Amino acid sequence: MEQFNIDFSNKTLLIGKKRIGGIPGSLICQTWQKECGSNNYIYKVDIKNGGYTALGNFYFGIIVDKVSADEIRFDVYLSE
Repeated sequence: MEQFNIDFSNKTLLIGKKRIGGIPGSLICQTWQKECGSNNYIYKVDIKNGGYTALGNFYFGIIVDKVSADEIRFDVYLSE
């Protein structure tokens, strides 16, 4: 297992999971951007359902510069 040395005084770790109906799922794309006209950020994740019909979880994450939890919005999309 790879070890990560994350300086949490300067960085924020964002992690999440999405329940999917087709496994194994795959990451299509993820973006991290500041919302226009505000101090908020959007972490957008696009996930593709897998080809085998079974319930499962898809986990995702990103390390970003230090932000407060109330400045973050998660947008998670599932594609067939």
